[in-house]
Amino acid sequence: MKNFKKSLKTFLRMPLIMRARMRDRAVSKAPRFKLAACAIFREEAPFLAEWIRFHQGVGFEHFYLYNNFSTDDFKAVLDPFIQQGLVTLVDWPRPVGQLSAYRDCIRRRWREALWIGFFDIDEFLFAPDGRDVPSVLGDYRDLPGVCVWQAFYGSSGHVERPESPLVEAFTIASRAGHHDGQDYPQPSHGLQAWRPSVEIPVR
Repeated sequence: MKNFKKSLKTFLRMPLIMRARMRDRAVSKAPRFKLAACAIFREEAPFLAEWIRFHQGVGFEHFYLYNNFSTDDFKAVLDPFIQQGLVTLVDWPRPVGQLSAYRDCIRRRWREALWIGFFDIDEFLFAPDGRDVPSVLGDYRDLPGVCVWQAFYGSSGHVERPESPLVEAFTIASRAGHHDGQDYPQPSHGLQAWRPSVEIPVR
């Protein structure tokens, strides 16, 4: 009975697997971008430019940014990047918008990028060994997605936010797996990169 259920499950999933393989082959031949990023933001205009430039420097080629009820000057900040073709800006006025924005990005953009990273504007994804991110992801080409452990950074002794870039101002991180005095694994709190043609990671 157990083997029967397993075989039935495999049979029912086969159309999805075949579709994913066909889509992956189509995108892999000539993706517009090897690596893009998707993020949703609200009232984060002071940080957008640094976040974009940082990730450009580690290999990201395009940014799908979803505005969630921002009232600051984000448009003025993003306009130069939009004009350069680096940013696609989407207005996303939904009260709980993060997962729905991710779904929208995958459904609309899976043909454009081989990999799409999903993380926040206050998160910075890079390889500690100095390689660019596409080079690292090349080691995981046969997987539908990668989840990366993150480090938590505190105030680094600042009472007020300094004028210097975030990556220079906040340099003191907690011990691995340590947060608020607790040691615990955080498998759901990592930064993620997915091959959108293969699998939709958010439900």
